[in-house]
Amino acid sequence: ILFVGFFSQEKGPEVLFDAWLRLRESVPPSGVLFVGEIDAQYHEVDKSIAIRIRARAAALGLERLVCFTGAMPDVTTAYHAADVFAMPSSREAFGMVLVEAMASGLPAVASRLERVTDEIVAGGMTGYLVPPGDAEALAIALASLLRDPGGAQRLGSHGREAVVSRYGLDVARERWIEAYDSLR
Repeated sequence: ILFVGFFSQEKGPEVLFDAWLRLRESVPPSGVLFVGEIDAQYHEVDKSIAIRIRARAAALGLERLVCFTGAMPDVTTAYHAADVFAMPSSREAFGMVLVEAMASGLPAVASRLERVTDEIVAGGMTGYLVPPGDAEALAIALASLLRDPGGAQRLGSHGREAVVSRYGLDVARERWIEAYDSLR
């Protein structure tokens, strides 16, 4: 399960960790890959989150299943290495990592954020949306994908098609041309 984002309360890495702990016994073996800035001067980054997650994983003997990469200049490798993407944020301006994950064909579960993620994900068709901060709902959605690799692959394919048709280069180029033409 892949997480990409700052380690802040609003990005929800602890919500994902809690969800993963809940689903561990009911799905094939899995781990969590946390990609993102853990220790930076940026005001939203809270390094105590990673410290707490590491400590909890170690106390449960699960530290080998929880990996922290820190910031990665190119997360493409992480998208292709994962089976499922999770974005448990409680606030997002757009959700670029969600779009990137879906463009990679990765089945995605995201918090339902009005006029953000619900604009990107067609619930149940191109990904799953769950209430923000709800580790139980996140666990259920993730477990359904991990238990059904074929269904997860179909969801990922549909997500990729939707993202490419809406945000792909050809579409973006046409929108820029239209914008420039309207300004002339």
